Amino acid sequence: MGAIFLLSEQRGAQSSGASNSLSGIIIDLFVDFDFDDTNDIEGNNYNIYRFKDSLNVLVRKFAHFTIFFTLGFCVANAISRVTDNKKYIFLISLCWSSFYGATDEWHQYFVPGRQCRWQDWAVDTAGAFTGVCAALFIFWAVKKFKKIKKIQGGFRR
Repeated sequence: MGAIFLLSEQRGAQSSGASNSLSGIIIDLFVDFDFDDTNDIEGNNYNIYRFKDSLNVLVRKFAHFTIFFTLGFCVANAISRVTDNKKYIFLISLCWSSFYGATDEWHQYFVPGRQCRWQDWAVDTAGAFTGVCAALFIFWAVKKFKKIKKIQGGFRR
């Protein structure tokens, strides 16, 4: 949660610079510039700039999703240490992570150059939901594996 706070504390230019750099790396590695030639007087290709802007939005949303996936996964793991009730684990983890996402967006309202957007909160909540579901699936798979191992009497060499 501290990492999320520190990333949210970045001013707008710093945050944009980081995602623009990552977008540039992705374009350099994976994109073949075969866009049509819609150049301005200085020879700049507008289609490349529009593509980079679109990619930048995807990079930023993916970062939100991934960070809150991790938070949801970790919170579900922590709650599972207290209770075995999967419904409680799911609800508490999802509500906590979503609430943290809302407060994170509210925090960004006060950071120069940043915005409080409900769309980012929705992506945060979707990431948390996916992380909690992944954790619950892993809990189920481990329990199933242990049950099978116990029935078989352990591994034989």
